[in-house]
Amino acid sequence: MTTCNVKTTRPTTRLTTKQRREYRPLLIKYYGHVCFYCKDEFIDEKHTIDGYKNGYLENYDHLNCIESDNRIENIVFAHVKCNQQKKDYSDYQIKAKEQLEEKEDAR
Repeated sequence: MTTCNVKTTRPTTRLTTKQRREYRPLLIKYYGHVCFYCKDEFIDEKHTIDGYKNGYLENYDHLNCIESDNRIENIVFAHVKCNQQKKDYSDYQIKAKEQLEEKEDAR
């Protein structure tokens, strides 16, 4: 299993604005507008709440942690905090790996 705390040597090409616009309605249709990992809703659009960083903002996450792999089947919505926790939380890594395999098999 690829863990998210391992740096890849591949060049990083993040999701483009165009990809985000195209993927957003598809991701909402497939998963709903909730965090893939904890299934909670996203909170507010503010980057800080009461002076603290908002960990519940919507974030595009790569299931396999390779930021240059921008295939739609590799992208989910996640809270900023859950995306960060995935680096150390094996349950989230397993869930991501299983989801990616399922989506790849469906193609």
